[in-house]
Amino acid sequence: MDVIVEQVRRRARTVLGLLCLIQFFVALDALVVIPLSAEVVLSMGVSPAQAGYLNSSYALAAALASVLFRPAATPGGMQRVLCLALVGLGAVTVGFAFAPGFAALLGMRGLAGGCAGVVMALNLNLLMALLPLEQRKQAVALVMGMFPLALTLGVPALLQLSGDAGWPRVFIWLGSGILVTSTLAMLRPLKPESCSDLAAERTTEQAAGAQATKGAGQEAASEPPSVWGLARPLLAVFLAVFSTFLIVTQYPVYLVAGLQVPTASLSWAYIIGGAGCFLAFQAYGRWHHRVRKQRLIAGLSAGMVLAVLAGFHTQLSQQALFGLIVFMILSATRTTVVVAEVTCALSDALRARFIGFQNALQHLGSGAAGIAGAALVSVTDSVTGSVSDSGALSYQVLLWTAALLIMCVPLIKVSR
Repeated sequence: MDVIVEQVRRRARTVLGLLCLIQFFVALDALVVIPLSAEVVLSMGVSPAQAGYLNSSYALAAALASVLFRPAATPGGMQRVLCLALVGLGAVTVGFAFAPGFAALLGMRGLAGGCAGVVMALNLNLLMALLPLEQRKQAVALVMGMFPLALTLGVPALLQLSGDAGWPRVFIWLGSGILVTSTLAMLRPLKPESCSDLAAERTTEQAAGAQATKGAGQEAASEPPSVWGLARPLLAVFLAVFSTFLIVTQYPVYLVAGLQVPTASLSWAYIIGGAGCFLAFQAYGRWHHRVRKQRLIAGLSAGMVLAVLAGFHTQLSQQALFGLIVFMILSATRTTVVVAEVTCALSDALRARFIGFQNALQHLGSGAAGIAGAALVSVTDSVTGSVSDSGALSYQVLLWTAALLIMCVPLIKVSR
């Protein structure tokens, strides 16, 4: 029996590794546009203030796909759709490099976002279906850790490639990597029965032990869940993402267009920030039971406000880059804490619905923030300070709006 259990665990680790690889490339596809957005729009003869629309078209399409898409009933069916969506994402990412104009760029990013929304929803559903119950929280943290890992390893490497060969080469290489990953997903058939046996066995044991003492509680838990029970946690997720991306989509524009920060320095900032995010995630996973979650979220939010105000109110590029690094670490950690705490606090039935809705809301929040961020940035005359069609970009309205929304997140209780 111990041999069988070890085999099941080994297969589960293999499945988790494949899901992490997929998440890494999808995260890289979403993240690399942010630091490259100013360079991309400038190459098309478009104002840097419009850079946020690239992220918005991607995120809004991903949100729509997450809402409309319904996963197959079996992991095998999910895997087939996953491979098809990965092929589409890789092809569209390669096509982005050959877009003839800004409108075509927006269309390509929208198609990529639609494919990515399907992939991310399937990735999390497969994780829940294939892994034992007691491993899911750790697995979710590991999969979410692919985002800072993409920031640490993938984005800097692609930025270095951009500096040498131009931004189109970045998306050719990235799309090719996604296509290779789709091939690996096709060649590695998932065996849900092997991975779920251990989970089913242990779940049965836990249910049998709890039935004797919590029969009435189980009857109450089996009642159909109310979608309205998700309103507060979904609002917390949306505000956490929206307030973060108000700044994230415009911070690189401020550094590149305002302070003339070179691409190499920006890549180092993303390396340090991604490494800090990964370490912060691990610290939260190890010591989360020792801190009060609402106080942790409030402290992270306050630190975000201080970092962004300090970064945008300086003409020193080093200080501005440091503000970006701190903001990256604190904001990514806060979002992870909010999502993890909400997911663990919900019942099984509500959790299944939350996974679908929160994925859509994260994309919707980032996309809406990109549009709002671009709208809140004004162009002022460098001499008179009045709003004009040409001149320096002013971020004051954006900064104070973001600060207000950032501090609204700790007001929403996310854990029991």
